Amino acid sequence: MRDIASLAKELKAGEDNLATGDSSAAVKGVVAEFRLQHGEEMVTVESAACGSYIALKHEGKAKRGDQLYKMVPIKTEAAKSV
Repeated sequence: MRDIASLAKELKAGEDNLATGDSSAAVKGVVAEFRLQHGEEMVTVESAACGSYIALKHEGKAKRGDQLYKMVPIKTEAAKSV
């Protein structure tokens, strides 16, 4: 499990993400499993709210202190008219 500080947006299992850092470059991944701090313990959860401190499994070399970005589709005018 890799520590990630605090979430700026809600994150759910199965969502695409991108981890970046000073020494990690940019590493794409999918949230397979993550844990949320609950008191003194870390518990496995399906989603975490904004501001939550989490730890997650990441395919790449994500490190403590890296930034985690949730990948979302871009909505364009062309997509709206289809």
